[in-house]
Amino acid sequence: MAKIIIVTIVVVWLTWPGLILAQQHLIGGQIQKVTICCNGLEIKVGSPNGGTFLFVPKVSTLYPFYNIFTKGVWVLGTAYGKTVCLNVVATIPCTKSTPVTGGIINIIGTSSL
Repeated sequence: MAKIIIVTIVVVWLTWPGLILAQQHLIGGQIQKVTICCNGLEIKVGSPNGGTFLFVPKVSTLYPFYNIFTKGVWVLGTAYGKTVCLNVVATIPCTKSTPVTGGIINIIGTSSL
């Protein structure tokens, strides 16, 4: 009985990271809008794999050309989960939230132009 429990724990422990990464979805398209939030940058990406995503410093990995502030730049990456953008412009800053449909950016790379 103890062997079965140990094997089950080991199997779950080894497969858990793969299950988490399986929940990610792709980002791909041109940046249409960048909004500054208290908890990061809300990036609106157009088609083919668009949506609104949250870039969180020290959580999201940004690859060269580091160009996420410019409208019209092509991006490619992955995102996971759901989150909100805490708006800077409000009566009391960082209290009003806007839903981010695409989730938190895990990795993202940009074009040079």
